[in-house]
Amino acid sequence: MDILKILKKMIKKCSNALISLVMDEEEPPYDVSDHFTILPNQEVKVHDFPILGNIGNGLYVGDHVAEFGDGNAYTLVNMKSGKVVHLVDEKRNLLVTDKEIDFESIHEKFEHASYADGKYIQFWLKRISEFQDGFAAMAWTIYPEGRWFEDDDGFGAEKNLEEETVYCIINSSLNIVIPFQPMEDVAAVLRTLREERRKYIAKQKTK
Repeated sequence: MDILKILKKMIKKCSNALISLVMDEEEPPYDVSDHFTILPNQEVKVHDFPILGNIGNGLYVGDHVAEFGDGNAYTLVNMKSGKVVHLVDEKRNLLVTDKEIDFESIHEKFEHASYADGKYIQFWLKRISEFQDGFAAMAWTIYPEGRWFEDDDGFGAEKNLEEETVYCIINSSLNIVIPFQPMEDVAAVLRTLREERRKYIAKQKTK
């Protein structure tokens, strides 16, 4: 079943699972934000934070989160809690658990689903939204649209007309709360989660 339909059913039932999903936060034992500086251009500089090593500068992407990447490796850091999540390593391996990928739905949807099985970024992985109201989306292209394979003379294209891309939803605590899977409308999924989170926070403030 499409993830958006599942969310709407959870909302209708006001389920505890929905509350757990939208409020999956980790309270930091202490604030480490002094180790990071956000420049006017949203570039992030790291100061004396050994766990990141010589990672270089990053980019602020909202909700206390910064991203760091060098073309292969990709890392997210919550600059308030200090939590570091290495999503992709230098060899382009996707560093998530099998539970964070819905292999079944991928194989049901895509012809080239086997390209996801090895958890290797052969093509692209990118963040497709800012972190806002607790959530952001990531897109993993497991197989590109056929024309990507064309050479300069227009030969070599494959027959598939659409790229095969799966998405996950990650929260600002850097937990993947909705595993990588095909999504018909990832923007609608994000809107739904963000709206429910805002509603829940507002409701808690009135108590």
